[in-house]
Amino acid sequence: DWERIRRAAQAPPLRLLMIGDSLAAGVGVSKSATPVLPEVIAKSLSKALGGRAVFWTCIAEPGASSGWIVRELESFQSDERKMNRSF
Repeated sequence: DWERIRRAAQAPPLRLLMIGDSLAAGVGVSKSATPVLPEVIAKSLSKALGGRAVFWTCIAEPGASSGWIVRELESFQSDERKMNRSF
């Protein structure tokens, strides 16, 4: 459907942030430096949204605890607030 593709191309990119442990990082999955899980999720989202661009960022640490993940989220939110104030 060309109309769906046109709308997807005009939509702003969707941004995906994945924070996690070795699963998010892709440890043991392949020899590639690219984490597999966020890439697969981004491709699936893009396809489901008619080809809309999906940009992803992965912050992962093998063996990460829930506490580490919460601190990373808080740090990310703080950085986002600082960036939004500077514009």
